[in-house]
Amino acid sequence: MLDFVGSEALVQSREIVISGGTGVSLVEDKPTARERDGVRGIFFIVEPRSSELTELARRIDAGELRPVSGQVVPLAEGQRAFEAKRAHGVKGKSVLHVRS
Repeated sequence: MLDFVGSEALVQSREIVISGGTGVSLVEDKPTARERDGVRGIFFIVEPRSSELTELARRIDAGELRPVSGQVVPLAEGQRAFEAKRAHGVKGKSVLHVRS
């Protein structure tokens, strides 16, 4: 489970994680406080550096940097996409299409 919201949404979404699974929060710094039934919680955040983001933007604008998408699949087929990528059957990034 990947949490982008935190608070009550984090508590509710953890109920769907199977035993032995992991919940990853990008907003709660204490996601392990509600561990249950072998479900692990971890906090993950990346601190952006302005100089690195500026350089990436410059390279994108110059056409020097572009993402390589190997496949685009519906979110419901995420496990299949993960397995194909893990088996080295897909070059480039795997993109999950999420419908609103």
